[in-house]
Amino acid sequence: MGWEQYIGNAGVVEALRRMLRAGRLPHSLAFTGPAGVGKYTLAIMLARAVNCEDEQARQQADFCGRCSNCRAIAGLQSYEEHPEFGPLLAERPRLSLEERRDNPLVLSTHPDVFVFPPDGKTRQISIHQVRRLAALAQYRPSRARQRVFILDEADRTDEVAANAMLKILEEPPPATLLILTAVSYFQLLPTIRSRAIPLHLGPLASEEVERLLEPLPWSQEEKRLAARLAEGSPGAARRLDLEESRRRRGELLALLRGGIERRDFSGLFSRTQALAQTREESLENLLALLYSLLHDILYLVVSRETGAPSHPLRNLDLEEELSGIARQVDWEWLVRAASRLDKLDGLLRRNINKQVALEALAMSLESVREQ
Repeated sequence: MGWEQYIGNAGVVEALRRMLRAGRLPHSLAFTGPAGVGKYTLAIMLARAVNCEDEQARQQADFCGRCSNCRAIAGLQSYEEHPEFGPLLAERPRLSLEERRDNPLVLSTHPDVFVFPPDGKTRQISIHQVRRLAALAQYRPSRARQRVFILDEADRTDEVAANAMLKILEEPPPATLLILTAVSYFQLLPTIRSRAIPLHLGPLASEEVERLLEPLPWSQEEKRLAARLAEGSPGAARRLDLEESRRRRGELLALLRGGIERRDFSGLFSRTQALAQTREESLENLLALLYSLLHDILYLVVSRETGAPSHPLRNLDLEEELSGIARQVDWEWLVRAASRLDKLDGLLRRNINKQVALEALAMSLESVREQ
């Protein structure tokens, strides 16, 4: 009925259904896994399953999707695109601290189901949101069997807010379910980790991501490419601008090639300057793209040196360019180039200059190959 709409992580879904059948659903759950993999979607589906009014669906630990509770809760499914919540979320960063304090961010389309997303410029779940949650949790359900509170991106909860949540986690009011989502279980503060049952969601297979992209007006080739580039994250795949992605990855490949060949220093520096000036592209994102390109070069080099079939590439549309670089480098180059990327990745939190970092990487590539 309802759960069949959820693609991927079948083991986690079945674990939740077993809990529902046995009537042993914990009061607090933490859904963890990569961004865009479906943690929040799963939280909304669980809220519907807990409160579905269809008796047959409930007996199967499922939800019908048609009753008044299911339809009302479904309004929270894509809150960033909701006609009411979208403008509200866009306005929040412009509000003062006092305005956000007096009006904590809480989203609801059902009187017993509430979502608390990160708020403001810093995108943190605030102490004021947690206090509102604690106040709302004291009321008994008005239309549903359980009141459900979802803290989306709960790893963005600071220590003060996390400590304020302790009483709810330790002594949950009757008929209350608290669901947290986070990229990593270990990014949650220890006080939260010790009181919420974790369920980890892994990346989806490329074929599963492609299935979720079916409604999009893309060609099958574009869907296949997006699924590869997203590395198991349907959310990331949907957000991809394939034309812009190809351009950016092409620039990074040119940077790698320029560093290896060491022929045109002025061109090399102009490329790093252009990449550094793209405000919408953080150094973290650029490094992620470089890792993806290096991943494909690795498989092409291994295939060449061992005669084994090449692993399916992530960057399917750049196979010719990647093969050209793979013919210029060897295993030692790959190991040391990866080491350079790892070093830059470790410096991200130190607010290093983007252009200097990219130039240092490119300038090190030829010396890496010669060592």
